Amino acid sequence: MKKSTVTKRQITEGLQLCFRKLKRIPKIRELRRMTGIQGFEVRKAFGTVTAAMKAAGLEPKGVGYSLSTSELLMEWARLARKLGRLPRVADLPTEKIASAAPYWRRFKLWTRVGFCFRRFAEAEGISGQWQDVLEMVKRADRTVALEPDCGEAHKRGRNAEPHQIAGRRTRVRDDRPVYGAPLGLPEMAYAPVNEAGVMFLFGAVARRLGFQVHRIQTEFPDCKAMQEVAPGRLQRVRIEFEYASKNFLAHGHDPNRCDVIVCWIHNWAECPENIEVIELSDVVKSM
Repeated sequence: MKKSTVTKRQITEGLQLCFRKLKRIPKIRELRRMTGIQGFEVRKAFGTVTAAMKAAGLEPKGVGYSLSTSELLMEWARLARKLGRLPRVADLPTEKIASAAPYWRRFKLWTRVGFCFRRFAEAEGISGQWQDVLEMVKRADRTVALEPDCGEAHKRGRNAEPHQIAGRRTRVRDDRPVYGAPLGLPEMAYAPVNEAGVMFLFGAVARRLGFQVHRIQTEFPDCKAMQEVAPGRLQRVRIEFEYASKNFLAHGHDPNRCDVIVCWIHNWAECPENIEVIELSDVVKSM
C-alpha cells in the first residue's frame, strides 16, 4: 500500500476490521500487521491515533486506557500552547491525563518531554504547526542545564559543536561513553555526567558531610537520611539528587517536600531559602 493512496476511509475501515477480528480496540502495530497501514499514515491523516479511533467509532475510554507516546507528547504540546509556557507537573491533570505518572514512566525525566516532542515533531513533519511550542523548548534548552546524557542530540556526535584544544578540533564520538573530568578520589575516578553519578558520589562522601542514608527511592524525593546538625544531634531530611540544581525547578518538584538538593552544579540563584544546596563539585575541591 503506497503512502499517497491511504485515505481516511481506508484507515477507519482498517481499524474497524481489526476490531471485528480481535474483539477489542487494536494497537497500531496490529493495524500495521493486519492491514499494512502504518502508524505515521494514521497520524498524517488524522493528527493523532485517538482522533482516528474516534472517527472509526472506536474511541478509547476508561481509566485503564494507556495513551501512546505520541498522544502524551501531543497532549503536552497542546497544554503548553494553552498556557503560553512549558507545562509544569502542577499544571496537570488535563482532560485526558489525570496525573504526571504516564510521563514519568515513559520519559523518566520531566525535562525530557520537551526534547522528545521536538524530535517527534521533526519526525512527523509537523514542526511548522507547532513553532510556538518549539520556540519555548528552544528557550528552555538555553536556560536549564540538562544532563549531558539526557538524549540531547545537539550535544553529541555529528550534531555537537567541535571542541578546540591545543589549536585542534575534536568531536564527541557516538560509539562510546563520555566521562567527566578526573576527580582524584579513590571511590570515583571521574566527575559525574548525570544524576546517577551525583547519587553515587554523594554516597561516597555522605559520611564526611555528616549524613547517614536511610532510604533511596524512585519517587520524589530521591533519598531520606539523617543529617548531623550539631555535635551529637541529628535530624531527618529529604534529599533530591540533580545534575544541576535548576533541574529541580524544571522537573516540577515541590520545594515544600524537600530539605536538601545534592547536585554537581549549582545554577539556581532563586532556590528557595528553605532548601539547602550541596554542590558536590565545590565539595570535591575542598577535599
